Amino acid sequence: MNLLYKYFSILFSHYSITPLFQHSMKIIVHIILLITLLLLTPDILAQESADFIISGKPQVYTILNKYEQSLNDAERELFRPFSPLQIINAEYTLGDGITSAQKVRFSGDVYFFLKDDDGKLVGGKKDPYRHTFRKCRIIEDTIRVVKDRAILLSQKYPSDGKRVYMGKGTLVIRLFKYQNYYCVKYIAKKVMYGWCSLSDKSAWKREIRVKKVDTTLKSELAERIIERINSANEKYEQYFERFNKITGKQKSIPRWRYSYDDELIRCTLTNPYKDSDQLEESTQYLVHDIENLLIGKPFNVRYRNGEILVQLRD
Repeated sequence: MNLLYKYFSILFSHYSITPLFQHSMKIIVHIILLITLLLLTPDILAQESADFIISGKPQVYTILNKYEQSLNDAERELFRPFSPLQIINAEYTLGDGITSAQKVRFSGDVYFFLKDDDGKLVGGKKDPYRHTFRKCRIIEDTIRVVKDRAILLSQKYPSDGKRVYMGKGTLVIRLFKYQNYYCVKYIAKKVMYGWCSLSDKSAWKREIRVKKVDTTLKSELAERIIERINSANEKYEQYFERFNKITGKQKSIPRWRYSYDDELIRCTLTNPYKDSDQLEESTQYLVHDIENLLIGKPFNVRYRNGEILVQLRD
């Protein structure tokens, strides 16, 4: 700061400098330093704090969606192991004026975890792991791993449970920071959550900040649709493997292959099912669930001849 002050003093040395001018110059120097600090450290812009619950098995709880209705299959599939749930109101009463719940935010939406008469979360005894993290700093930006075997992801905080190295090129969303660790989200075959320290700053670089933009599919919306597609693939695999085992037949297992960019998600059913109507009924259920995910969004879903398209409305 002294160097910057001397610079301005030299710059204006040929003017008559009054005490008022000197005071004003010091204020300007402080403002410049503050702006520089904010530009160099974007995390300072995300100082909002919140409390989070992380559940090892969130699907064991009785959960209602933002409309205070039971979850459908697509909504329930979002709750992966070790999902971080931001606490909005720990002591909330539903619209009936009687039922107690914990109101949380998860994956961009509001949900209600019901409580019993003793004030405990219904189903909580079946959860093998549940921990509350207080005064976490919300980050919500995206980083890219640029070095192999440099960032270790732990399933539990701070370095417990299943641990894996994230490969070079992996995109990771930093959700929040607790003490010296980040709770992160990334997509492998499925959406996964975990913890990493990111102490080796040469191993990653910051990408664009995570913002929910209704006009792009590179967001929570795309992830939720892909989660639903993957869920359908898992159910097909389970059913057909059981069928083949019982009947002794070797029917091929159907799968939805998908690709996506900013404006389009394309899902194509593998042959021989693509050109037949064998899976027409289950496909209609899948399309209906995707339509529910698109409620209030400027996208629509089209299905024809074994292909599902999700794109911006015309």
